[in-house]
Amino acid sequence: MSLTQMLLSAAAQLFTWDCLSVLIIGVVAGMIVGALPGLSASMAVALLVPLTFKMDPAPGLVMLTAVYTSAIYGGSVTACLIHTPGTPASAATAMDGFPLTKKGKGLKAVGISTISSMIGGTLSAVALLVIAPQLAKVSLWFSSLEYFLLACFGLTIIGSMSGENMVKGLISGALGLLFGTVGMDLLSGYPRFTFGIIPLESGIQLVPAMIGLFAISQVMISVEELRGGQTKILEGSVKDLALCCTAGDLSL
Repeated sequence: MSLTQMLLSAAAQLFTWDCLSVLIIGVVAGMIVGALPGLSASMAVALLVPLTFKMDPAPGLVMLTAVYTSAIYGGSVTACLIHTPGTPASAATAMDGFPLTKKGKGLKAVGISTISSMIGGTLSAVALLVIAPQLAKVSLWFSSLEYFLLACFGLTIIGSMSGENMVKGLISGALGLLFGTVGMDLLSGYPRFTFGIIPLESGIQLVPAMIGLFAISQVMISVEELRGGQTKILEGSVKDLALCCTAGDLSL
């Protein structure tokens, strides 16, 4: 069966009442979960897996996919408005979205994030359909050397996200590597930097670390600024919501 025939068959199963109903439910539930700091997209999928056991394969997969993708977008809402990423994937969104919120353009930041998520998600899905078989063949050639180079590439991305202060970004990356060494060593089984604390043997989890580094500190800062009148969420009234994001805002 060719790729075109498979896509047509999948589209015929997608545009049914069962799939469309669970799609809407999954999108709404995913956005709610993603907007809550501490609840990740993977956690939402894990909670929904038992509910899909008695469902047909197509509606079940549609619901899981809708929850995961919409949760990734939902994390950008809190990332833009309160500088607290709802999901780890939305950490970069907080760097650009929250400065707009501090200028009173919170709705514009959320609108740009919504449109960008839609365009990026669509292009990514199409690319996955086309490139995935070839990428699967290439991944079989990977060894420890290639994985090490991928890790180095990921660390170099820190330099591009640090802006003008690259030293601060490199220090943050070094601290991240240091925190990543906490826990049980996978090869020797020896606990590293746990100081006799048993919960640390599983390592420092990403979600509690994000809440501690982003949420608590930002909540205190935001409350202080709002009480002092130094910042506002909206510029104008809510009636301007439809005009909060224009085509010029999406241009590079």
